[in-house]
Amino acid sequence: MDLREREMGLEEFGEFLLRRRIVPEKNAKYYVAWVRKFLGQVADPKLSPEERIEAFVEGLRQEGGREEWQVEQAERAVKTFFHAFQNGAGLEERPAARVDRDAAGRVGVAETLAATRELLRTKHYSYRTEQTYLGWAGQFLEYQVGGVSECGSLGVSKIDKAEDETTNGTNNANGGGREGGRRSVVGGRKDETKSAGDGISSNQYPMSNDQQGAGKVVVDGQGVKSFLTYLATRRRVAAGTQNQAFSALVFLCREVLRLPETDLDAGVRAKASQRLPAVLSTEETARLLEAMSGTARLMAEVTYGGGLRVMECCRLRVKDVDFENDLLFVREGKGGKDRSTLLAKSVKERLRAHLGKVKAIHERDLAAGAGAARLPDALERKYPQAGREWGWQFVFPAQNLSVDPRGGQVRRHHASDAMLQRAVKEAVAKAGIDKPVSVHTLRHSFATHLLLAGVDLRQIQELLGHSSVETTMIYTHVVKNLRAPATSPLDVLKSRRMAMA
Repeated sequence: MDLREREMGLEEFGEFLLRRRIVPEKNAKYYVAWVRKFLGQVADPKLSPEERIEAFVEGLRQEGGREEWQVEQAERAVKTFFHAFQNGAGLEERPAARVDRDAAGRVGVAETLAATRELLRTKHYSYRTEQTYLGWAGQFLEYQVGGVSECGSLGVSKIDKAEDETTNGTNNANGGGREGGRRSVVGGRKDETKSAGDGISSNQYPMSNDQQGAGKVVVDGQGVKSFLTYLATRRRVAAGTQNQAFSALVFLCREVLRLPETDLDAGVRAKASQRLPAVLSTEETARLLEAMSGTARLMAEVTYGGGLRVMECCRLRVKDVDFENDLLFVREGKGGKDRSTLLAKSVKERLRAHLGKVKAIHERDLAAGAGAARLPDALERKYPQAGREWGWQFVFPAQNLSVDPRGGQVRRHHASDAMLQRAVKEAVAKAGIDKPVSVHTLRHSFATHLLLAGVDLRQIQELLGHSSVETTMIYTHVVKNLRAPATSPLDVLKSRRMAMA
């Protein structure tokens, strides 16, 4: 293939991406650029096509200078080019599915959900993402079973009974956090799920005669499209919620069931509206914080003072608070990225006093044999005693001990974000603020107030942890509404002449 033919093929690939709505319009040009870079490399005849893709991706990582999401985008672009656009031309057969199909092409519901959970953990997805994806996968499979009018949280309740059981009396709204309270994010809202041991009965989820007792369904691209249409037309979910469901189903179909890329083209992504975030003025922020008290107020002040996301505040550990340099270190934030942000000087004294109380609780837990905090990834196996050290404890721990759903150990997890959300909601009503306010509004207000104070946009981007400055630029539109309106030069001219007269 000469250069002209290759460019014509890439142009057709770009049109294919837009026509099938595989990626947003703004991303199509990057997909084309990654494929152009891949095709421009000299192919090693000893490598299979799939090995060429793996070598290409590994080469991008070794070159450096790129974020991990860019490397992943490059891999998706090349695979989409071959699997979907060229329908696998020149590539070896896709890897085997993780779930076996029967003669009718059906997969078992329980086996599919179990395989999905296993793969999510293998790829180190966060616990909340795991619960979200399993929730959507469960609702989709339930929809496929009988086309029910209302889908429940099948994904969490169907699998791993022993792993997800919680001990009676050890979990409450403040004690469970993201891993103890058995709350999952489904469809953009938080719904209480059944305990893992409840199982699924045929009366609860109606099946046709040939499916009764079998627990098997057919999964294909048309089913994905039908489910997304159902979400939009019957349940009237927001565009962001529909896209979240689509991402979960793409993972299920592409990574777990290994459906051909062309089967997923039937899925339609909703176009999300670009809305300005709600922002509090400095006076409103002061009124809100004054209406709060106790630990909830301290958490809200730390969140606003450093522009934290709500879970970044909840997961903050003692070792990540730098009192000497007035810094907070966020570990494994959104996108798995670390960053540093501001520790407000005005909260340092109260935060030190709070940590003194937390340390006393930690010492009591150690004496009771339950003082080991959960460590990320494999650190717990590498350093078995590190979880008992003071530095690894959560700055804002839960009130009660709870059972770790992934390991089964009794621990004191971090405080639940639901507790802080409730406290903010109550304070909003008490302060007489009519705007729609959540904990995340404090993060928006942090960025906007810094921008009003003249802080450089790039510095704000770093403090917020945004990958692109374009994301941070939305606050420039908010600032326009908060600044004093510009005065017409004609009015200035007339006022000067009147002053001179």
